Amino acid sequence: MSTPSSTPSSEPPSADGTETKTMTVTLNLDGSVSDDSAPPSAPPNVAEDASMLVEKLLAVNFEVKHLQLISTLAFGNDNMKKAIASSPLIIKLIGFFTTASDPDVETTKSFCAALRACTINSAKGRAQCRIPELYVSFLKSLKSQPENRDECITTICAVCMNDEENCKLLKEAVGSVDLKDFVDDNEERAKKIKFLEALME
Repeated sequence: MSTPSSTPSSEPPSADGTETKTMTVTLNLDGSVSDDSAPPSAPPNVAEDASMLVEKLLAVNFEVKHLQLISTLAFGNDNMKKAIASSPLIIKLIGFFTTASDPDVETTKSFCAALRACTINSAKGRAQCRIPELYVSFLKSLKSQPENRDECITTICAVCMNDEENCKLLKEAVGSVDLKDFVDDNEERAKKIKFLEALME
């Protein structure tokens, strides 16, 4: 019988100095997950050994809940981010997304959040994103899921920033596609697309 593992953590102090709630994330070897009380965006202070959590994530068949857990664990937690970058977890994460025949809106959104959490401020994490199918899948999502265009563009920026090889793969995937077609009169998105175009020059 597998034993569930709990990772108690706390949200950062609020601006007024009041105490915040405590969160417990539980990940079983069978892949079941529970998240008590804290919002998914709260960066946890993981008490359990980060590498052990990564090993457990590598052992399960990914579902959306696991993508959300990766995002929660990696966001703002350097120890977890380093453990992830030193493992094949990012490659598994990308494979889950790129091999999906038609990922739905929630899957794409959760994938983008997880990949950003793993790669922002992590050159080692970004180096694992040199997979051509990733950028092809991003382009497909930009075309088929207008509601996820912000998520996709923001994630592409995170993956390609300060990484010349990833920029080359993005340029190859984009080809003759004009990224400006995905602006949709969104000023912030237009700035990010302009940034990506500069990276691809």
